[in-house]
Amino acid sequence: MAEIMEMLKTEEVVDILCGLVKEKNAVDEKLKIYQAEMQRRGLKAVEDKNLKYKEFYGTGSNKAELTYSQSLEIINYPEILKIGEVVVSDNIKRVPEYKYTVKPKFAEVLKAIFNGVYTDELTVSEIVDKCFDFDYQQKELFLKKVKGNYKKDKELLLSVLGGKGGKQDFDVELDYILRAKNYEKIKMFFPNNTKEVIENIKKYYIVEDTPKIGVKFEDSDKV
Repeated sequence: MAEIMEMLKTEEVVDILCGLVKEKNAVDEKLKIYQAEMQRRGLKAVEDKNLKYKEFYGTGSNKAELTYSQSLEIINYPEILKIGEVVVSDNIKRVPEYKYTVKPKFAEVLKAIFNGVYTDELTVSEIVDKCFDFDYQQKELFLKKVKGNYKKDKELLLSVLGGKGGKQDFDVELDYILRAKNYEKIKMFFPNNTKEVIENIKKYYIVEDTPKIGVKFEDSDKV
């Protein structure tokens, strides 16, 4: 490549560079259009089922996924502190200008509470019994490693199923598991609080959701 470059005149390098930039701008514009369309379809799909994650498949290994980027802002720290002084003060620290940094695991719990993404109707074990035909070892393995994270739990599920799941999405089942697992996490931080008290917490902070579309493919698929 270096030898070819040496053979080019400066004006040729300029022309090629400008041409590549024009091509990139055209591709970027087209990329924005397709990302917007994929986001529109993704939002429609998750809104229909009240989900927070969704995968879409193309051909081969091509895949698009809709996720949400969440930001958490504390707006009334003293009131949150009343819910559980020790656990709150251990997990939320004041920084200058009355901003707060929240430990990741506690932030995950607060986001789940704010968005109502939790349930105490069924435990993870009960959901597994209802949704999957696991034998004892499969169930124990799944319950030991399940995280309450759609992406990781789907990988775990397909692994436990031994490839029998194919491209089945398991969206509803995994969402139930996510919600049940979130409730487990909530009760770890607030073991003695009622559901009404937990619901009351979300009046004192804000969570903003920003949908994002990501794509994945194998290197061999690149053109």
